[in-house]
Amino acid sequence: MTMVRTIFGTAVGIALGFAVAFGNFGDMAIVGAFAIVGYALSKVLGGQVDFGATFAPLRQRSQQQRSQQ
Repeated sequence: MTMVRTIFGTAVGIALGFAVAFGNFGDMAIVGAFAIVGYALSKVLGGQVDFGATFAPLRQRSQQQRSQQ
């Protein structure tokens, strides 16, 4: 698992380096934002983040508010 993180970190570093070398800070920020989105998406698709559990308290609260009305 550590090797995968190392390779991922190296790939992101190379991508950001190219963005700085051939562009400006704005280009680097865009590349970084897409890297973060890709990382988050891989966590969701890999099942390591469960949005159902994250949003469960919000659903319970809205159901309680509906039942009170």
